[in-house]
Amino acid sequence: MRKIQARLTGGAVPAWLEKHIIHFDPNAFDLEATARRLRQLPIDQRRYVAELVREVCDANNVFDIEEERFLVSVILSLALAPEDNMVLVVPTSVDTGGFS
Repeated sequence: MRKIQARLTGGAVPAWLEKHIIHFDPNAFDLEATARRLRQLPIDQRRYVAELVREVCDANNVFDIEEERFLVSVILSLALAPEDNMVLVVPTSVDTGGFS
C-alpha cells in the first residue's frame, strides 16, 4: 500500500497524507458523502479511482472474491458503465451472489 501511495505522490508519502492514514477512523468515515463527491468527478477520473482500487486489491497477488465484490461495489457507486470496467473486474464462474 505504501508503495502505491509513494508512486502516486511521486516519491515519499507526504507528511499530511501519512497523518491522515495514521489517524483514519473507519467508524467516523462517511461513505455516502465520499461516494457522492466521487460521483461528481469526470468519468475518466472516476475510472482512475476504480483502477486504483483494483491496484490495491491486487497488491498482495492473491485472488480474493471479497476484494472483487468490493471493486464491483466501488464501480457501481461511481456509476461506471460496463465498458468502463471490463478490464478491472476478474470474470469468474463462481457464484458471487449476483456480482460478476
